[in-house]
Parts: sequence; C-alpha cells; structure tokens
Amino acid sequence: MHPEEAEEHLAVIRSMMERTTRYTGVPAYACFAAGALALAGAGASAALHIDFNSPIHQAPLTLIWGGVCLLGAVQFVTLTVWSVRRRGEPAWTRLTQRVVTAVLPGTYVGAALTEFCRQTGNLDYLPPFWCLCYGAACLGLGLYAGWKANLVGCLFLAAGTLGLYLFKDQGIALMAAAFGGLHLLLGALILLGHDPPTRED
Repeated sequence: MHPEEAEEHLAVIRSMMERTTRYTGVPAYACFAAGALALAGAGASAALHIDFNSPIHQAPLTLIWGGVCLLGAVQFVTLTVWSVRRRGEPAWTRLTQRVVTAVLPGTYVGAALTEFCRQTGNLDYLPPFWCLCYGAACLGLGLYAGWKANLVGCLFLAAGTLGLYLFKDQGIALMAAAFGGLHLLLGALILLGHDPPTRED
C-alpha cells in the first residue's frame, strides 16, 4: 500500500470514529430561537416593571420565565430531532443517551434550586443560580459536542459567578446577557462550521 493510500485510509477511519464520539446534533437555529426567547422574556419583564428583587413579583416571573423555559426546551428538542432526521440519522442513539446523561446533573440542580428559592422567597438568587447550573450542563454537553459548548459553558459559569457576587440586583439584565446573548453566540459559533477532525500523533 502506498503511503498516500494509507494516509487516506487513516483519514477515513478517524472521520468514522469522530462521528461516533462527537455530537453534532445541536442546530444553530435552535440556539438562535432560545436566545430570542430569553431576550423576549427579559423585554416582557422590563415592560411590566417586574424583577427578581421582590417576592411580590413571583407570580408574573413564574409565568414569563416558566414559559420561556418550556418553549425553549420544546423548540430545542424539536429542532434538534428534525435536524438529525433531516441528515438521515437516528435521533436517539447511544451517543445521544450519553449526552442527555451528561447534562442531567446541572438541569436537576437548577430545578431543585428554583424550588428552594421559590419557597424561601429568595428570587434574586435565581438568575445567577440558573447561569451556574446551565453552565455546568453546557460543560456536560461539551464532553461530546466540543469546544464551542465548553466555551459557552465557561461563560455561563462566569456570568453566574459575577451575578451572584456583584450583580445580584440586576437579574433581568443578567438573563438577557447570559441566556439571550450566549445562546446567540453559540448559534453563531455553530454556523462557523464543524470542528476539524482531531489528529493523533
């Protein structure tokens, strides 16, 4: 076998191995839609003059951000499944199961902290807590989706930390910047194209 043919075969093998270990199911338009929903939620909160600093705003905040979360999750799953099936691939694979398992801890902790803050009236902690938990979930996704999800996950962790210690009274702005802006950033990064195949020495 000529060296050129051997190199081509190795490239094909690397490509096949990457397809079984690298998750590429998240479409850019799902990220854009999630970012737009978060910005709409922030805009609605600002228009109604409600924020996370007062427990009396719990009902409208639950309605707005519960709706944003529900719509965001539904559209994300729907568009991801549609994108994968459009490529002729199965939507539920062993790799998908590993991805879901990786993001579950951050999602669960976020839900538990949400209920804790709701019961105690500490609503101002919700935006930074959500950012921290979502960042952890993104890093779980990044184990299989690559550096783009890892970068956005780290930025969510940074936003949550800053929000917790410096901007706890700016919850709506934090939600717009993090869940709005960082989702748009992730969508833009995905549009740049897939990661190049990794090379092994």
